[in-house]
Amino acid sequence: MEHTPTIRSKIETELKQRGFSFSGFSKISGINRGTFSTMLNSNPPKPISVRQMDL
Repeated sequence: MEHTPTIRSKIETELKQRGFSFSGFSKISGINRGTFSTMLNSNPPKPISVRQMDL
């Protein structure tokens, strides 16, 4: 069975490849650092809104 990447995994991969921290990405995206961290790290993860995806 083929692995289908999630949006979260793609975001994490891009952050690593581009050398961004949560703080650095928050500054350029306009998403609060705590909110961004919760979207990726909490269990269960916080849903990502369409607005946040646009940012």
